[in-house]
Amino acid sequence: MAASGLCRAAVLLLLACSGSLAQTNAPTSLGSLLGWQQHGWDDLREWRVSMLKGSWIFKLDFNYQPEEYCSRQKHVPQPADPRGCMLLIHTPTEFSVGKNGPHSSTSLLQWLATPSNAPLITAPARRKYIALRFYSFPATPCDGSPNSNNWLSLADDFYAASNPLSICFHTSFRVFDNNVTNYDNRYQVFNRGELLPQLRDMANNTWYKFGASEYPLVVYEPSDEAAVNIIQDIFLGSNFNHTPGYVTAFNNDPVMHTLYSASRSHKAIHAAITADQGFNISTTVSLRNLALRFAWPQVATLDVSAAGDGSSFVVVTVYRDNAQNAKYITHRGSGPVPDAFINAPPPAIVFSNYTQLTQAALPTPTAARISSISAFTLMGVSYVLVGDDAGGGQLLTLDTIGGALTPFSAFKLPAPAQALYAGNALHAIVVPNAAPNMVSMVQATTGSTHALGPVCTVWSQLYNMNMTAAPVVPVAFGLPICVSSWSGATKIKVITGTAVHVSVGVAVALPSSRCSMSPVYGETFALETYVAYSNRFGFNQVGMGSEVFLAQVCMDLQFGGASNTVQPTPAIRPPVFTVGDFPSVAALTVPATNTTTVMMVSTNGFCPNSFLRDDTPTGYPQMCDAYSRGYGTPQVGVMTYVHTSGLEMSRRLIKGNGRKGVLTNVCDDKMLHGNYDQGYQPTISIINTPLGVVANEVHAGLASLAQNDCGSPVPVDGLVLDAWLLATPAVYKSKTAYKRIAALISDAATNPMI
Repeated sequence: MAASGLCRAAVLLLLACSGSLAQTNAPTSLGSLLGWQQHGWDDLREWRVSMLKGSWIFKLDFNYQPEEYCSRQKHVPQPADPRGCMLLIHTPTEFSVGKNGPHSSTSLLQWLATPSNAPLITAPARRKYIALRFYSFPATPCDGSPNSNNWLSLADDFYAASNPLSICFHTSFRVFDNNVTNYDNRYQVFNRGELLPQLRDMANNTWYKFGASEYPLVVYEPSDEAAVNIIQDIFLGSNFNHTPGYVTAFNNDPVMHTLYSASRSHKAIHAAITADQGFNISTTVSLRNLALRFAWPQVATLDVSAAGDGSSFVVVTVYRDNAQNAKYITHRGSGPVPDAFINAPPPAIVFSNYTQLTQAALPTPTAARISSISAFTLMGVSYVLVGDDAGGGQLLTLDTIGGALTPFSAFKLPAPAQALYAGNALHAIVVPNAAPNMVSMVQATTGSTHALGPVCTVWSQLYNMNMTAAPVVPVAFGLPICVSSWSGATKIKVITGTAVHVSVGVAVALPSSRCSMSPVYGETFALETYVAYSNRFGFNQVGMGSEVFLAQVCMDLQFGGASNTVQPTPAIRPPVFTVGDFPSVAALTVPATNTTTVMMVSTNGFCPNSFLRDDTPTGYPQMCDAYSRGYGTPQVGVMTYVHTSGLEMSRRLIKGNGRKGVLTNVCDDKMLHGNYDQGYQPTISIINTPLGVVANEVHAGLASLAQNDCGSPVPVDGLVLDAWLLATPAVYKSKTAYKRIAALISDAATNPMI
């Protein structure tokens, strides 16, 4: 069917003819049929990332523009066609021209024909769909006028150019009947907006002819969790098993949709776990500062499975309630399992609900702000280490069956020099080949210390702990390591209620790690440590230097710090890692792939994709250039994530030395970044499971709807637990990858580290 046969169609659906539509079994739950359409992502550089995150249906805007407009476009072959062009943009804006202008129909064909994209297009077995929404075409496209003929011939050319790419075309519907005269009988794909009475009528009648269609049912275009759930409930309430799937068109990140759908799809965990810790963003700044001063949750995850494969684990969260009482809550969780319905929309997995074990007062409360938590098992005993901003550490034993914490030992490290809200984080880890009673502990903190003096504003120290001693006393191993001596990190007294916030994540260095590749290490007696910190922040506010920094610290376990190194170089202004505040970082050794996974979450970040960004005149079509064009404005409560391999993180931090700009980008397929929820004070832990790495994140929920366009969660006056299976980033592939990293390390070694 040539495009000239589409005179009455407003929407064209393009189907990449790869994979299979064969259904070999039926879903055990209608929730497994729920998914999303990646709506309005007109910057094609985001597509690889989106497919890695599981997207399989896309909607693009084909906006017909005249020759004069097309002649100023970077992604339109020049000289421009006299007939005009099809631009991938919903609404032309001032951003729609020049080097940062939108992609075109030619760009789409080039993307589909690029060999490196073929594995993403053809895998998994589920077909990929692309809906093309035409804009600005003539009001009567079949009237024979010059504009009509130009538009139709451009559409015909696109159709002809698509044939060599094995692309199939099908039409969508415009009305709800099969009138042959009006061509309505051609419409095969259900694609409808949020008209709830009509949706309920369709659901009550098994979706009319579309119920028998081999294509998914698509409903557009909710952003908020409540709106997504209402649309999903209409389908679930129909009790109709439409095996091709039921998807909501979604502008935001796929992870956010997976979490907001979790209570219906069971493909993730998204649940309130307390009822005493929410924050209303409409309260005054002064009240918010007081409420948040000592309220931060901290989360750790401990593998308790018999096989040691993460199939069963305990999640421990410590926090302060509204009365400033230190508390903890424990949950038992299990790794996701494959969905029995093999053609379920991604992620084709099922999470079992986490079970609460214990909620009680922390046995040995501290007056200082609780700032960190980690968990480990040694000689058959499970421990939790809780750190505070005053340099205190509490070791508690964990009953992995009942979830209770029992005091074991306590200690006090030298407190940071700055008193108010100074950052201090502790992380304990069991190191292979160490004595059976020994545990390593890493401290990351702010302020002056005895060995480094006032020039170092963020620093780290390695300790050893003999767990059979009474009491347990951390013993410093090697010298303190300066993570940052940049003066910008000292601005904690400029504004009342601001500070440097610090988080630390630690993993045992593997042979692929930068920390093990340096010649001085020879063997893997090193820790790969990550220190995340905010320059300064105001609680639940933005516009006060909302910048997050990250450093990688190699800690030598053999020679007491003689070869410790830091990237980026401490003495210079570090590159901004991402926009936001309150970072929390975690690192995890993944033996199955001989890699380290590094993940960081933060709040008050930038929302790159949303309805306003993608579909309105305020939009910015090329989201990959948002930060470089100064468009990455932080927004209150917007929480972001980033995760990648340790090797890739090393490469980015080394290359970032002395560079301006932001290191994260939503179009980066090797370091995945995006929005996942909204709230405050996020804290992250990650764990290996049989299906991959699972993120367990806890944050303070919003007690009212979010006041931005980034997809509001359902209000929760308490702590929220989010858990999801991490997508796998693209692999940094090169025959000389290790040699190039080693060369960079050698170059970096000439810079002063301590």
